[in-house]
Amino acid sequence: MNKKANTAIFMIVATVVNLLFVIGFAILGLVIFEKLFSPTSADAGIGMPIALFALCFILPVVLSWLLYNFILKLLSKKFNLEDNLAPIFNRKRRPPRQDDMGSPSVKG
Repeated sequence: MNKKANTAIFMIVATVVNLLFVIGFAILGLVIFEKLFSPTSADAGIGMPIALFALCFILPVVLSWLLYNFILKLLSKKFNLEDNLAPIFNRKRRPPRQDDMGSPSVKG
């Protein structure tokens, strides 16, 4: 396979794995939330459970991003991904325009 096919397969697999991380962390957060605040518990006010419930959806995204970056760095070192995958974004620099090379234009 060529580099573009390898890149496409890698991006699809990496996206699925990242989504699984988000779902796993969200389920874990909701289980912890349910254990801390059972339906019969009225110890905390209404604001605290709502804030923690919202955190159960924000924190999984952050944790999955951190875990994804960590795993990606390990895989990149181990399998030398830069040589096996095509660059996603081209980093070609545009040559400077000739009329903007520093000579002041005098109109008159």
